[in-house]
Amino acid sequence: MRISTLGIGRLAGALAGILAAAAIASAEPTRSGHAVVAFRSPSGNVHCVIDATPGQTATAACELRDYSGPAPVKPADCELDWVAGASLDAKGAVALFACQGDTIQDPRSRSLEYGAAITLGGITCSSATTGITCKLGSGRGFLVSRALIRRL
Repeated sequence: MRISTLGIGRLAGALAGILAAAAIASAEPTRSGHAVVAFRSPSGNVHCVIDATPGQTATAACELRDYSGPAPVKPADCELDWVAGASLDAKGAVALFACQGDTIQDPRSRSLEYGAAITLGGITCSSATTGITCKLGSGRGFLVSRALIRRL
């Protein structure tokens, strides 16, 4: 069984080309047409990206540097890293954990302070001491923290 990453690889690829640009600190489109914002929790444990590139389904993904909660067993056919995190697309599809070979983690991404939120492409991610929540207006989404990864 192959675990769907719901575009985490696409996000990581888009982010890799954009990280060098200062535009990642804002939700403004870059010269390449990407509308991408990267951020991390104040503790630096959760790293997230929202990609609302025109013409594509908006997607949010978060990864954890350290995760102590329950996790599904890494699938035998996963030859890459088994990543603790979650992703959401603007159509409401949510995936937890992913088999992937790249990362969206970047210590240079801006800190989303506790109590703050970012909205892009219809997806809102908010930061709290209990973790980072990303969701649609319908309430569908996910919560990630050091001890918990779950669908909303």
